[in-house]
Amino acid sequence: MIRLERITWGNYEDVIALKVTDDQKEKKFVASNLYTLAQCYVGKTNNENEKTGPEGTFAIYHDDVLVGFSMSIYETDDGDDEGDLFDDKTWYNILRFMIDKKHQNKGYGKQALLKLIEYLKTFPNGEATAIISSYTPNNTVMQKIFESLGFEEVGFDDDDKENVVRLQI
Repeated sequence: MIRLERITWGNYEDVIALKVTDDQKEKKFVASNLYTLAQCYVGKTNNENEKTGPEGTFAIYHDDVLVGFSMSIYETDDGDDEGDLFDDKTWYNILRFMIDKKHQNKGYGKQALLKLIEYLKTFPNGEATAIISSYTPNNTVMQKIFESLGFEEVGFDDDDKENVVRLQI
């Protein structure tokens, strides 16, 4: 069974040690977990929890085995260009999502994403009308997972060079 757990002193080093395949790393499918946790630290120390705080950062477990990592944030339309691809005024953004290379192709990614969506639908940081995420154009596995869960393509982020997807909640 898949479950989400907070990042703690007891698991953060194991989360940092999770890796994607060499091909996924070369294609820059996802930033490293160490980089993401550093972003959380900067967000927390600058009182920017809604942007990069640890509240939406999880270790992903299958039973008692650590298999992945995710980070999501709560965002509001502040007039910047980010919301130009969709009409939502508030949304959750899944910024990082990865399954360790030893645990890929077992269905854990889809199950974990379902758990994360279930959690975000409780509006832990405030009301929202959508969940937004993105993936690199050559990441067909992530594209298929998003499609199977009802996400719709809403455009292309020229800055990050990623396809943007949206799920109405």
